[in-house]
Amino acid sequence: MLGAIKNKSKGWVAYLIVGLLSVPFALFGIQSYLGASNNPAVAKVYGEEIDYSSYAVLLESNRRQNQIEFGSNYTDEIDNILKQKLIDLMVTQKLFEMMIDSLGLVTVEQEVIESIWADTKFHEKGAYSQDLYEKRLRLEGYESTGIYFDEQSKQLRSDQLTRNLTQSALITSVQSDQLNALASQEREVAYIAFNTADFVNKIAIDGVQVSEYYNNNLANFVSSPQVKVNYIELSRKDVAVPGDADEETLLSLYDDEQQRFSVDETRKAQHILVQTEEEASSILDQINAGADFFDMAKEHSIDYSTNNVGGDLGYFERERMVPEFDKIVFELNTGETSGVVKTQFGYHIIRVNDIIEANVRSFADVRGELQEIYIEKAITNELYSLQTELASLAYEEPIDIVADQFGLKLQSSEFFSVTSSAYDAAFIKAAYSDIVLGGDNSDVLEIGTKFVVLSLADQQPESQKALDEVYGEVEATLKTIEAKVVIADLAKEISDELSSGNHSSADSLISDNDLEWKNEGWIGRRTEMPFGVAVAAYKMPTPTDSKASYIAQNMDGVTTVLVKVSGVRLAENGEAGWPLVQSFEIMNEWSASLIKSLRESAKESGDIRIFSEFL
Repeated sequence: MLGAIKNKSKGWVAYLIVGLLSVPFALFGIQSYLGASNNPAVAKVYGEEIDYSSYAVLLESNRRQNQIEFGSNYTDEIDNILKQKLIDLMVTQKLFEMMIDSLGLVTVEQEVIESIWADTKFHEKGAYSQDLYEKRLRLEGYESTGIYFDEQSKQLRSDQLTRNLTQSALITSVQSDQLNALASQEREVAYIAFNTADFVNKIAIDGVQVSEYYNNNLANFVSSPQVKVNYIELSRKDVAVPGDADEETLLSLYDDEQQRFSVDETRKAQHILVQTEEEASSILDQINAGADFFDMAKEHSIDYSTNNVGGDLGYFERERMVPEFDKIVFELNTGETSGVVKTQFGYHIIRVNDIIEANVRSFADVRGELQEIYIEKAITNELYSLQTELASLAYEEPIDIVADQFGLKLQSSEFFSVTSSAYDAAFIKAAYSDIVLGGDNSDVLEIGTKFVVLSLADQQPESQKALDEVYGEVEATLKTIEAKVVIADLAKEISDELSSGNHSSADSLISDNDLEWKNEGWIGRRTEMPFGVAVAAYKMPTPTDSKASYIAQNMDGVTTVLVKVSGVRLAENGEAGWPLVQSFEIMNEWSASLIKSLRESAKESGDIRIFSEFL
């Protein structure tokens, strides 16, 4: 299975694909909340399953966000698009995990342990606390520390892959030239935006259409089961503020918090970056012979973010630069210039211009801060102590007795469904847990800065909404659907007329529909534009024979744009090179198409199967 992936992507392409397979959400640890029974596969990737429960968790959270954003305009069409995007992302994530495995990237147990020890959220008095570690994981909903440990292990493997990619020479000289040309290219762009909302009021929907849509989509017009809960909140305001600490306590706290009051050594440096060792050696000889470092950096350095200021990097601490660079900077004295230093970016000449030594602020300077820290710690410790007592009592007694014992106000929610956005996700999850639905109090939840316990007050079953109740909603949905079709057809018609040279006909369509061109002029690849117009423009064919290129494209589900590219040129500084970070962004675009090809190839061969009936 993993061999099949290897065989379909060779050399640097395989590594580049891996770098682009990281998706912007974490799938690790989902199973800690889910059971394995009645859990069919929604997809298979080289024989490995993506289960329905994992998919459902992501679908519900993303669906809730979209429902908030679109409101009554959230349609079946949008929901289906969301489902397809989520399953595509999950398949990509699965490919990413497999590729990491196939490349043999591993983390040893000690690495994971050390990363956990270094995480300050598990620190007490400046040091790692096992008790705090276990307590925080329980409050965050982890059923065991092992689940969190596995998550961290996977994250470290991803980080390892990222480091390997960014520190490896992935680009040949030919590819580098191609990247420079692509990166420095400018395009002359104009566009027309067709917004669904501008056409909705032009659409007429009759009662027959509304009734037909309602009857064909009854499942979309159901009042979800709802619950109402009673709850109590324990927060900092329920903890008495302690008095000031005495001198001895403050001195002890000062010793414990040395790291907080320490200022690391910082150095101010400037550098010159060139592509070859020979060029660097020549520049260094000139500097040693009296040439001005600032002028040489301005003339020769290919670090375009600093060359205009003489290569000045400002002040920075240790480990802020790549290791080879960092090592030399912190070995030099003020005013000294390095020899030629090689990094993955090229060859550097470095000069240190100032050093601010590490120091610790005096006790007298931080005495007031220490009092604040003491009070903060005392309140936090007391709050966690009360939380432990709250958990114990809530396990044994009804919630009204718990509220009375702690002097807390017993509050009641409104009725809400499992997809509600009115309450925190952890609050909703607890309300619909088997424990609460079974009549017991919930575990103590940490929500923001509060500890919460809740219990079931009432329930309402699922019910079918009447047509009269949802008539306006259905009518608006149908108008939106029809408006999207209208603007898509109109944009394509105008595009076709322009592409065929029928400009007068296209102009009439534009005028009749109160549309207008927005001329952006010459733009770069990184120009920020609405509706993703810049991205679309750079995917379009290059105009030929002074004939503009046109494309009509739906951009965000509610807006269609007609994009016009009239010309292509290189920017004035296009031949000078391109910063490495931007080159990688262009590589990412290449890699996205490679990933798509890999995924489509696997689908065609049956190595990726998506079971749409479960989506």
